[in-house]
Amino acid sequence: MTSTLSRRDVLSTMASTMAWLAVGGLGLSTMACTASPRPLVPGEDSCAFCRMTIDDARFGALVVTAKGRLETFDSIECAAAYVQGLADSEPPRTVWVADFSAPARWVDATRAVYLHGSRLRSPMGRELVAFAADADTTTLLAEHGGTLTTWSGVRALVSDPVAGFRPTAGPSPQRDTAADTAARASAHAH
Repeated sequence: MTSTLSRRDVLSTMASTMAWLAVGGLGLSTMACTASPRPLVPGEDSCAFCRMTIDDARFGALVVTAKGRLETFDSIECAAAYVQGLADSEPPRTVWVADFSAPARWVDATRAVYLHGSRLRSPMGRELVAFAADADTTTLLAEHGGTLTTWSGVRALVSDPVAGFRPTAGPSPQRDTAADTAARASAHAH
């Protein structure tokens, strides 16, 4: 038994198939734009903020932009300064920080526990390190010193020009010079 399809039947079937492919393709392309954390590659990855080559993944961070691009950072302060510089209309989808005690483990930046001013020397000199939310903070403070802070505290720290780290619109942070520090000290004395 031979079946003949009319031109109308063939076109209708093709249109239906193309519609299903388009919907399926849209779903696949949306999934492909959703970045997930990946290990930093020391010596190969570079910081999206200061452009330094990443040497120590324990201090690293990842940011997924509003458009789904995965950016790498050599330090928490660089990631925070980058986020501070984003337009309010394009906040990042997510920010991850490396758990210092297990750098292959990524922690949501808003849930991490941070030490600031500890004996652990971060690449950009702010001595900021992150740990998983369930880390024993008493032990961390005893072992490393410093003070505890949150992601909001980290963001405030990089926004404070008196603290010595001024994020700029460009890719590189500006560091205080000795003259800047002396001028601030003189201004505070008056």
